[in-house]
Amino acid sequence: MLEPSFVDDPVTGRGKPDPIRTSHGAGFVPHAEDLVVQAINHRLALASGTAVNHAEALYVMRYTPGQEYKPHLDALAGLRNQREWTAIAYLNTDYDGGETIFPLLSISIRAEPGDVLIFRNIDGDGDPDPRLRHAGRPVTRGAKWIATRWIRNAEHDPYDRG
Repeated sequence: MLEPSFVDDPVTGRGKPDPIRTSHGAGFVPHAEDLVVQAINHRLALASGTAVNHAEALYVMRYTPGQEYKPHLDALAGLRNQREWTAIAYLNTDYDGGETIFPLLSISIRAEPGDVLIFRNIDGDGDPDPRLRHAGRPVTRGAKWIATRWIRNAEHDPYDRG
């Protein structure tokens, strides 16, 4: 199911390839979910204190040597139902590099399998919080696997990219 990862084009609202994000990934929309994916979605909702139906589809990503996600914000300007939270589940450790970094906060994370990083993408006014700009550093050996859920501030149709 893995395909090259895209970023959202602010003009068209559609995904497009971009050198900022060089991983491969797979989205598990409801018709592709099995009981394991459903359990993960429910656990991420419980851990984040959010409703399971507020999130986008679970997105599993693989980063191989040289692949990365350069500094970016998960909150996207102009979304009517903003990505309020991000939950990243770390799936393995048999790789080098690949740390999740928050440059403006001087934070670098190298997590263990089963660890989940949850952070709020917006400030008190509901605007994208620039302090939460983050990156996935390049992998230098092996393959890094993560599963991400972007959680909106209201109910969200996981088939809707907007």
